[in-house]
Amino acid sequence: VRGAFRDSFVKASYQSCTARYANQNIQPDKVNIFCSCVANGSADTIKKSDITNSSNNDTNSSLANVIRTISDQCRQKQ
Repeated sequence: VRGAFRDSFVKASYQSCTARYANQNIQPDKVNIFCSCVANGSADTIKKSDITNSSNNDTNSSLANVIRTISDQCRQKQ
């Protein structure tokens, strides 16, 4: 994912991630680092066509697996 679409994707992914962890007892700086890692890692890995076709159940399942793998990698970095 590149350009303005990437910027928008990363921003939305980051905001969604930080909102998910907002009410949990996790240090905010750790949440910020983790969510930045996941958002940027997802943008580096996922194709724009995967995002725009995400209404397809097979694509959704595939994206979920990719994001889960990226999340696991980002957790290991902390």
